[in-house]
Amino acid sequence: MELSEQEQAILRLICYFDVLALPLSWLDSLRLAGFKSDLPEIAGILESLKQKNIIERQDGLYFLSGKKILLENKRRRQLISAGLFKKTALIGRALSYLPWVRGLAVYSSLSFANATEKSDIDLFVVAAAGRVWSARFFINIFLKFFSLRPVAGKSSGKICVSFLADENHLDLSKLKDNNEGHHYSYGETHFLFIYDEAGAGKKFFSDNGWISVRFPNFYPCQAGLRRFIAPADKTIKKIIELCASIFPEKLLHRLQLRLLPPQIKKLEGRDWRVVLGDHLIKLHLSDRREEIDKRTDDLIENICDCAN
Repeated sequence: MELSEQEQAILRLICYFDVLALPLSWLDSLRLAGFKSDLPEIAGILESLKQKNIIERQDGLYFLSGKKILLENKRRRQLISAGLFKKTALIGRALSYLPWVRGLAVYSSLSFANATEKSDIDLFVVAAAGRVWSARFFINIFLKFFSLRPVAGKSSGKICVSFLADENHLDLSKLKDNNEGHHYSYGETHFLFIYDEAGAGKKFFSDNGWISVRFPNFYPCQAGLRRFIAPADKTIKKIIELCASIFPEKLLHRLQLRLLPPQIKKLEGRDWRVVLGDHLIKLHLSDRREEIDKRTDDLIENICDCAN
């Protein structure tokens, strides 16, 4: 059984979502198709895969044949995610008043509405130009004071801020390390901005124009009104930043580098997991992207072998 290039692209996407334990929606299949298309064409491709008994459809969602359990998983995880989004909006409102915080985006499992009972809340932070370490410093003080940071054995529902960039250095393509794996391609497409000061979210997707090149039908996900955080009062925030400016960026940078665990420092520069730059911070010790890519590839290969 031969599949067209378009069918293979959609199958890759469905397999990727399957590894994440998610069914695929019609709109996501268009948004992330990887080729220029429209809804009628995507619908035809999905129907073709369905006729070949590779996928099934129910409630407007698509999944690999025999994987109907993903629908129940989705409903359960959506309920968990809804609770975490409420918590994120409340805490994010406070974070928006911290010095040099210009934008907040949810990513990873919560941005897919795919959180489990063990999930934490991953936030990407856009900081003011030249103040990424300062923003991290005050965020961590706030989270530490209110016991909101994840610790060993207790990460469920905690706020994880391990990915930050300043507003002039938002292009994340350098972190791809020339890797064209599934998760490397799809990951940034699900950054969901819940706080956007002075167009930080729009600038993020503009600076990461490679996403639209990779996915010609792409458009950013939009947070609903109940999840989106209103802009911080400009006067109050200006006063807060004026008071906090007595701490130079270089001082807070050096201080935090000294406090980082040795295992993090050892990984710097080895790959994309840990970046300790002047304008970009990434601290992903347990990055699962390679594992997800391998599982996706194995699943695709298995389906193709069975089809032939």
